Amino acid sequence: MFAKKALGFTMVELMISLVVGMFALGAIYTAFQNQQDNYISQDQVAEMQQNIRATMDIMSREIRMAGLDETGRAGNQTPTPSSILVANADQLVISMDLNNSEFVVDPTYPATDNEVISFRFSTDVASGIRYDADSDGIADAAFGVGELGRNVGGSLDVAGAFQQGLPDPKGDLRAYSPIAQNIHAIGFAYAFDNDGDGALDFNDVDGNGIQDPGEGIFWAIPAAAGLNTNWFNLNTNNDTAIDLCDYSADCSPPAAGVFGVGTNATIGAADTLVQVNLREVRAIRIWLLTRSPNPDQNYIDNNTYVVGRNVIRPNDNFRRRLLETVVDCRNMGLMR
Repeated sequence: MFAKKALGFTMVELMISLVVGMFALGAIYTAFQNQQDNYISQDQVAEMQQNIRATMDIMSREIRMAGLDETGRAGNQTPTPSSILVANADQLVISMDLNNSEFVVDPTYPATDNEVISFRFSTDVASGIRYDADSDGIADAAFGVGELGRNVGGSLDVAGAFQQGLPDPKGDLRAYSPIAQNIHAIGFAYAFDNDGDGALDFNDVDGNGIQDPGEGIFWAIPAAAGLNTNWFNLNTNNDTAIDLCDYSADCSPPAAGVFGVGTNATIGAADTLVQVNLREVRAIRIWLLTRSPNPDQNYIDNNTYVVGRNVIRPNDNFRRRLLETVVDCRNMGLMR
């Protein structure tokens, strides 16, 4: 009688099975990791979109109230306080009279019964430095992103210049309460009615007083702070949008807006030759560019973003979303 052979696997068969199993586990792990990365990326994108949509909704609703003065008493002051108080490329200050009380022009704090609301980058509490210390509308490189802040309060001094309201009781660093986080850049531009015809002024190239094709609305910013200064048009090619072509005043081929990756540029704005009083502003264009809090090593953002006067091409591993809107100032005489 022969002994029965023992059943089992040879060492070679075990090694082959182990290698095949490792490949299968590797494939499963890779698929899981890809799904996890995609989920995190999409979650960050959704958070960014919700962030800027909610912020834009807050800003739009409040800006739409600018200039409200039901009693007419605020409008009797010079300069008119119920209107636009500051209209810069990186900061907006508006005023309205919601409680039907007379505005008090006074250089001291607090000195107004009217409601004054200001938007700009706020200040980093840890360092005490504003996220956009150079006031170019882009969060400084030391931070990468910053918080968009909202401040309530302020006044006009006897010369008509805006004076910031009292800081939060907890200190100057909280004077601008954050309403949005992870903001990479903000931008404002303004349309106005300087000739008082109830319509937005445009670049009347042929001088016939009619807005012909190719004669775009002025979307402008002041050349400097103050009421008596020329404003510069960001819509340099007279179309309906402020885009990459507007990076150059002539937009001649080849693509005049091309510049290096990882760099920022400023739109070559053209002088409107118009001195705009802030009371003549009729519509406000807002840009918000948000950035994901964490980088994605499998993604490179080589897109180009136009944010107000800034053209931004980051070339990094962060995801971004840009939102733009136009708010009509119905309480300030716009008819369209």
